[in-house]
Amino acid sequence: MNALRVSISGIVLAVGVTLTAVHGAKAQETLPTGRRAIELLTPAGERQPVGSVTFTGTGDARAFSVVMESPQFQVEFLSMRNFSCVRGEKETWCHIPYPYETASRITAQDLVDLEYALMFLWKPPTAFGIDTWNGIYFKLKLESDDSISGDAHDVNLGPLGVPPSDPTVRPITHTDITPSSGAHRFTRIEIR
Repeated sequence: MNALRVSISGIVLAVGVTLTAVHGAKAQETLPTGRRAIELLTPAGERQPVGSVTFTGTGDARAFSVVMESPQFQVEFLSMRNFSCVRGEKETWCHIPYPYETASRITAQDLVDLEYALMFLWKPPTAFGIDTWNGIYFKLKLESDDSISGDAHDVNLGPLGVPPSDPTVRPITHTDITPSSGAHRFTRIEIR
């Protein structure tokens, strides 16, 4: 009977160690601080720097400020507005700044304000206007090394044309996006 108790204690101890290790790994997924580079990735893994984001604050939330700048950005006048675009042979990608106010704040469970700051729209290189149906939305996740990454999703950016009556309401939700087929010029974003 004593041997059985020791075995049971050993199992309980092993389970406790495993739970601690798993909890410890989760605790290592901390929010980033400081300035980080923003890069778009092609399906082949080639990187295109497009800007930076600076995270400030402590605790379980971070304020952030995004600056979209790259030598590859060219200003294009599309649909009566200037857009910063990265031209390509098959697709030109234009950054679409969210036109309304957000808290510009993230937590480990809510990265949507940052997702809104990183929306793009693609167009054929010869097109003179934009089509809101060609929106790109990156659904972000916090990685264990405190970087942030996300895969490209297709989205209709048409709802952004009407200001929300309540500024806390987000006009595009994760139910409105569809995973991209992988045929786009860029398929992933990373912040590190």
